Amino acid sequence: MGLVTIEDNKEVQDLIRYASELVEKYVDLDKIYEMASDEDLEVDLPKDDENKGLKRKMAIAYDPAFSFYYQENLDILRSRYELEFFSPLNDEYVEDAEAIYIGGGYPELHLNELERSIKTKSWLKNSSYSGVKIYAEYGGLMYLSKNLIDENNKNYNMVGIFDIDIKTKDKLTIGYTELEAINENFIANKNSLVRGHEFHISKPISVNEKEFVFKVRIGKGIVDKLDGVKSNNTIANYSHLHFSNFQQKIVF
Repeated sequence: MGLVTIEDNKEVQDLIRYASELVEKYVDLDKIYEMASDEDLEVDLPKDDENKGLKRKMAIAYDPAFSFYYQENLDILRSRYELEFFSPLNDEYVEDAEAIYIGGGYPELHLNELERSIKTKSWLKNSSYSGVKIYAEYGGLMYLSKNLIDENNKNYNMVGIFDIDIKTKDKLTIGYTELEAINENFIANKNSLVRGHEFHISKPISVNEKEFVFKVRIGKGIVDKLDGVKSNNTIANYSHLHFSNFQQKIVF
């Protein structure tokens, strides 16, 4: 986990070139390949044969502001959805999406552009009011909140699904999380456990929301050891979740 994404790091190509030179010099790549080829490794992903050819459409935010996704999570979702990517930075949206996923990232580096993403913000708000399933993590939570306040105390208006104000720069929060579902929701069954991690320097300074879906057993969460704020059919966590460790199939 770096402090900026690859897209925002001007020196990334030089770093990759230097790392590759070190690997070629000190690592026996042929031996690693030989060891890796000794046994076939297979991962069992959920099957969705009943809906084959009739998959619903899921919109996924992806650009330099939102790029933190586990590939396995996307593979799991792709087994039951047709995935279509959109960029909030480019003010994009997806027609007829039945579910929306906004991952983590660095919205604090793109506050001006996100504040101006009028079409995307309107689409997300209308989708939430219409009951579309929307799931967001960390950066997604920040974007769906009401206001983001930078280190100079300048205010930026975001989507506003949640009545939450977040300071973009505060103390570092990092570590694994374990969450217990307070009630039934489209992420998890009641009383089931989900696991993930927190990694952020932002901090909620005003949370005027009452409904949460997770009690935090390990970690910090949004407020008062609670995570997964909920409005209509929209859920947003500070935790990044890994879907393969759920105790039941993800509902989504």
